[in-house]
Amino acid sequence: KKPKGLGKISEITLNPVWYPTQDTLNSFRKRGIYLPSVVPGGHKLNYMGAAKLNLTHVVDGAQTFRIHGTLNENTIGTNESAGCIRMKNNDVVQLATLLNNFADLKSLNDVKIFLK
Repeated sequence: KKPKGLGKISEITLNPVWYPTQDTLNSFRKRGIYLPSVVPGGHKLNYMGAAKLNLTHVVDGAQTFRIHGTLNENTIGTNESAGCIRMKNNDVVQLATLLNNFADLKSLNDVKIFLK
């Protein structure tokens, strides 16, 4: 299920560490990909890409939705994630930088994210 409605950005991270959920670890394992429980930033299996923006949206009690980069930009627009919004790495870094600059002047609380 994908997140919908009004939310916010709770955190912005460049070159993020990824902590895959157990469901994600199991899903990847079924495809023959064995992820570590902690994937460092820049690692060849870090599917967060170059930046991530954590969202406050909740679906079925889970609050693990993000806007993030990707390892394979050719998969953007396909059903490859668990509800996250994937972007090209250069674009997500530019967005993260713009939002960080805005947060320095105002607050991330002033940024609203509406998903439909």
